[in-house]
Amino acid sequence: MKRQDLFLKYIKGKIIWLPPLLFSIVPTLAVYAHNLNFLSPERMLVPLLYSVVFMVLSGCVVYAIFKNEKKASVFTAIWVILFFSFGYFFLVVGETKLSSSLPLSLNKLLFGTYGIILLLTVWLLFKTELTRRFIIFFSLVSITIFIINLVKIVPFEINRWIDGRQLQQYVSKNLGQIETSGTSNFKPNIYYFVFDRYPRHDVLEKYFDFQNNSHIDYLRSNGFWVGDESYANYPNTFLSLSSSLNMSYLQFLTDILGDQQADQANVYRQLLQDNQLARFLKSQGYKYVLFGSSWDPFQKKGIADENYNLLADFDEFHLYIYERTLLNAIRGIIEKKQLFTGTERFNKISLNLDYRLHRINRQKNQPQPLFVFGHFLLPHPPYVFSPECDSYTLSTSSQQDYESGYLNEIQCANRVMRSLISEIQSGSDRPVVIIFQSDEGPFLPLEYFNGDGESVPENSESYLIHGAILNAVYLPDKDDFSKPANYEKIGFGPNLSPVNTFRVILNYYFSTNLSILPDKTYFSLDNKRIYNFKEVTKYYDLNK
Repeated sequence: MKRQDLFLKYIKGKIIWLPPLLFSIVPTLAVYAHNLNFLSPERMLVPLLYSVVFMVLSGCVVYAIFKNEKKASVFTAIWVILFFSFGYFFLVVGETKLSSSLPLSLNKLLFGTYGIILLLTVWLLFKTELTRRFIIFFSLVSITIFIINLVKIVPFEINRWIDGRQLQQYVSKNLGQIETSGTSNFKPNIYYFVFDRYPRHDVLEKYFDFQNNSHIDYLRSNGFWVGDESYANYPNTFLSLSSSLNMSYLQFLTDILGDQQADQANVYRQLLQDNQLARFLKSQGYKYVLFGSSWDPFQKKGIADENYNLLADFDEFHLYIYERTLLNAIRGIIEKKQLFTGTERFNKISLNLDYRLHRINRQKNQPQPLFVFGHFLLPHPPYVFSPECDSYTLSTSSQQDYESGYLNEIQCANRVMRSLISEIQSGSDRPVVIIFQSDEGPFLPLEYFNGDGESVPENSESYLIHGAILNAVYLPDKDDFSKPANYEKIGFGPNLSPVNTFRVILNYYFSTNLSILPDKTYFSLDNKRIYNFKEVTKYYDLNK
């Protein structure tokens, strides 16, 4: 027999292992396909590798027991299905009334059920002639599910690649080098801190019955300009920060990416992890230090020189797949501890606040000027912190109603801002710029929002609550940095919006000639058409 024929015969014999292989791959593909708008393909590599290794090791053990490849393939396929589905069954049954009336714990019941299924499989394989039919059935099912996910993923990734190239060309041409009319010797350390969903003080008073005037007065008494009429340009975190960090409106995203999609990955990569402001400051000799969060665009450092973030290696996608496997349940029995995405994220957020604050305070006396960007998920679900910034336990946090948890974190955010002002301004060898901004307001109080997720009804009050933001800036006078700048003189009006913040700052300190744009606000039509923008600036005039 020819070598080629022998090879084909070998491949044909091994094709029976296709069902367990595909069943091991499908969980990762399915979760990825469900979250396409936020993830990039490389995130699948680690779970796919572990899944395939697990399937191969399982197959080897089963074959050593059965001594028959066909029977081993069928048993391995069933074992792989059960292994990756345990957590899903646990959650589905656990959320029903049935779970409270069970004579055994749900874990024990599922383990018993799995054991019966595996024993029944062994009996069927040895006592009947169904092995071939099992292989055909599992082949059809696994291939069908595999193809369904590929049909969703592959065209999406092709379009994403094309869109990414077009966006890259636009960014390179239009958001490239910023021209200066001279070389500036005045290079202050620049600290830009975003407090996610922190509202404007009048919104807190009107809709939450919460007086925040003492904090605003504190900021002003320390030389800050505070925008009494500031709104986010795009009250959605990734759009808002893309606009402020690139000092630009984002209508070009509609032209390039289209107005009927929700993919965010290209924007994460090209407008957030890489952005015009950081590129310019690095070209001026600045060191870019990122204090990231659990949010994907700021988990990794991108073009930053350093990233201080305990969540940098925390991958919710990987953990989500793992926590639903049988291995997590077995670990819970052996070690009395299981890993769950929500719990791990909650605990790391708690630790990350102190970790970052300590390291921010250590940055100030470096030889080169600093651009420090910090993203604080505060005040933002999950509500981890008390008003004193002590960490709640997950159970204590979950007992709070949304508004109480939110207001507690407002007070914690105030403490953080005051601590940052004190630490940064004291003992610094270099003058400092400090910006406190929020990217959007809350989706609270609940009666003003749809209750169907993070969407904003079309009315002036909802637009006001979610669009009105904290916007506080401290600039030292470039001729006498012992006192604050004359804000009105250099262009800070009451409704200055984030798209213009760094335009004014760069013009003042670096002699750029950036035009000041009209202050406007745009909302996305909905979460499925995030680049279909509607201008809502007129609604804010109704609330003046």
